[in-house]
Amino acid sequence: MPDDSFPVDDIVPAVVQLWDAIEYNDTNYTAEELIRRLRYAYGEAAKHFAQPGIVTALQYPIKNIEHSIRVATGYVVYCWVKVSLELMASLSIYFAYCVLVDDSAGGVGDPTLSMQDYVTDLLAGNPQRHPWFRLVNAHFPDLMKHFGPFCSLNIYCSTVDFFESCWIEQLNFNGYRGAVEYPNFLRRLNALGKASGASLWPTALFDEQKLLCEITTTIAIMEKFIGWVNDLLSFYKEFDVPRDRVGWVDNYCKVNDSTLSECLKQLSHNAIRVSTQLKSVFSDKDSDVADTVISFLHGYITWQFNDERYRFSEMCLRVKQEEEVSIRFHQYVDQAIQSGRVDPADWAVPTFTSLSVEKQNKIGRNITSKEGKE
Repeated sequence: MPDDSFPVDDIVPAVVQLWDAIEYNDTNYTAEELIRRLRYAYGEAAKHFAQPGIVTALQYPIKNIEHSIRVATGYVVYCWVKVSLELMASLSIYFAYCVLVDDSAGGVGDPTLSMQDYVTDLLAGNPQRHPWFRLVNAHFPDLMKHFGPFCSLNIYCSTVDFFESCWIEQLNFNGYRGAVEYPNFLRRLNALGKASGASLWPTALFDEQKLLCEITTTIAIMEKFIGWVNDLLSFYKEFDVPRDRVGWVDNYCKVNDSTLSECLKQLSHNAIRVSTQLKSVFSDKDSDVADTVISFLHGYITWQFNDERYRFSEMCLRVKQEEEVSIRFHQYVDQAIQSGRVDPADWAVPTFTSLSVEKQNKIGRNITSKEGKE
């Protein structure tokens, strides 16, 4: 738990102002429907990662992969409300690959050698040397079949941007003082905003060519929305984690020579501005487009407040209900819990861990059987 230096008086009003600005009221799912979709998407993602060779190629601990699948499944199901179960599962697999390198201590490793021939291999159609790219590229056909060419290109470009950001973050570099563009540059790369914004529009539901202006606008806003809102709502969970000290907040403080309080005020302003923009721009557009965007907006807030990583239950223990703003903070947290709190034991079954062990045991039995016959 963060110590007494955690700036409660800065964060609590900022979060309440954000909720006020978006007029939070998530009615996306009933509890039963939410569990049903989570269970399906998680189950398909778990089966994907339990395939022979994937765990070996990734070289991450089983518990890290399990964690990544749960996080990605929650993100997709809470936010991609309108898409099919099949696409939810495919997106969960894609984002699980991303969470895995983002949340694991090893990151992408030292990619210098494995990325040496990335561009030439890409142009020649050769398999990539970096194992993460090989696996993600192998999954792309299953994912991209749901989208038109414009959305597919944005998802791919966002993936490359994300990998680049992981590469940079391993330097633990906050930026040089005065390089005020650096924090936003890095945050745009690692937010996966283009992938998130582009993947809301499957061809089964939307005509990409007809709605290209709306889709482009969504991507443009989402690039900032994902980063700034996440940085505000994840500030508590990252405050006392050393490996998270190269995020936007620390980088902004460094390059601008700002105090933490000044930085958080700027972050709050950014998050509220872009959230209000996302809500208002589409209010007079195609109703299906508007519903998709608003469902994502509210689902994103609900997901963050119900994902255990963000530790809002812990944070609530530190926020005494003495003033109006702190009382409203607790009310909003309770509202988010009512909208989306479900026990992973109800949907993350069978677990990836158990499936992986089962697969390995089966391989072992087959090898033993073959040796016996010889």
